[in-house]
Amino acid sequence: MTTKLLLAVGLMISLCLPPALAGEDVTPPYTQLRTVENMVLGPHARFFYTGNDDASEVASFDVRVSRTSMLAARRSPWTRPAKFQGIIRDHVAPYVGPGMTVCIQVRARDTLGNVEAWPTDRPNICRTRVVHVSKLHRAGPVTVAHHERFLGGRAFVLHPRARLWLDGVRKGARVGVAMTLLPDEERGGYWTIPGVGAMATSWHPPTRRFTEVIDFVNTAEHYGRLTIHWDGLKTQPFEGVAVYPRWMQIQG
Repeated sequence: MTTKLLLAVGLMISLCLPPALAGEDVTPPYTQLRTVENMVLGPHARFFYTGNDDASEVASFDVRVSRTSMLAARRSPWTRPAKFQGIIRDHVAPYVGPGMTVCIQVRARDTLGNVEAWPTDRPNICRTRVVHVSKLHRAGPVTVAHHERFLGGRAFVLHPRARLWLDGVRKGARVGVAMTLLPDEERGGYWTIPGVGAMATSWHPPTRRFTEVIDFVNTAEHYGRLTIHWDGLKTQPFEGVAVYPRWMQIQG
């Protein structure tokens, strides 16, 4: 068969095939992760994502995971759990232990086999699981309050001169607090992180709200201690704290 005849046959085949099968779709798909809350209250952090492809359909996703202490200076290396490879659902819920930060990256593949590269130009999506206040250091008079809707079934109420604290907060980290808010303006409390003092909430809802998550925009100015202080005549129950390290992309 001559070269001209081979070229003619190849042209006829390409004209008969759909554009994607003719080799025009060589662009990999693109994955976008949806915004999630910074703090996790339970043992699994749920992440959602969507896949996009201009010419073909997205066939499946691969997910890699990193779990790191919320007090660590840098993120742990990526792992690729077998159960998160080649999946078709639009979410995963990896386990995360108390005081740990879990991050994920997602890549998609389309029906023609084009595979997205692991992203290097987009921030990782991470969440930190709260540490219950019972795990913090404490000094002064503290009352333990019990209720089924508290985190872990109990909360701590600080009295005058009482405080809770966590050492090892690194420069650039942010903090989230989980607590139950009560409709009483005499209730209060405040938090300090290294180099930043007197962070608090002034919101008092009309009815009791259990395990409200409050994230602060302030970042620690140096390495040191997160402290929760009593303030005012009464205080709302404190349930947990989370540290968002500076390598964690903050949502909101």
